[in-house]
Amino acid sequence: MSTLFSNLKADAKSFYPAQTTNFKETVMKQFSQWSFQAKDGKLVDSILTEWYTAGTLEKILSQQEKLSPKEAPKEQMPLNILCYNVQGWGSRCLEVIDIVYKVDASICIFTEVGELWNTSKILHFEIFHQDGTNKSGGVCVAVGKHLKGTRLDFSVENTVIVDISGLSETIRIIAIYWPQGQNRNLDELEPYIIENTIITGDSTRP
Repeated sequence: MSTLFSNLKADAKSFYPAQTTNFKETVMKQFSQWSFQAKDGKLVDSILTEWYTAGTLEKILSQQEKLSPKEAPKEQMPLNILCYNVQGWGSRCLEVIDIVYKVDASICIFTEVGELWNTSKILHFEIFHQDGTNKSGGVCVAVGKHLKGTRLDFSVENTVIVDISGLSETIRIIAIYWPQGQNRNLDELEPYIIENTIITGDSTRP
């Protein structure tokens, strides 16, 4: 008696691939064609290897939980601090902002900013301002948004004190603009001077 299966030939071409396509090889080949960087290819290769070695999502998650987090190496980057006597922010703001970006400053101290200090913003910077003794005075500390600035309570004209974190160590900026008509003494700052303190600005007092 002849059946459907008895008529099948052993040497017939299979209607389904005997071996499934190697997905990992396909992906890596495509990466090569797209001209990705070698480091990107290595990353994708390691991810795919981990996936296919584990076999299931549960096993992958289990492996990840066992891995101890490795602290990323800290890259040493220069800290650029700009100190500039503006002599009127209202008329020179564009010039000053251009300098900030040219020198790639992370922290800026501006003295003699005047009453129009807030007319033009520096993008991606937080500004701490203190009025001066006259309309042309005043001082500002500008802190890049990748850092965190915390202002200290010190209500003296032409003086701003800011702690800046987000670096390998916290630093303190004491920014001053003390013209001859402002009767101030550096001894007043002594209680605020700690480790990693930078006193900067413009003082015309003898």
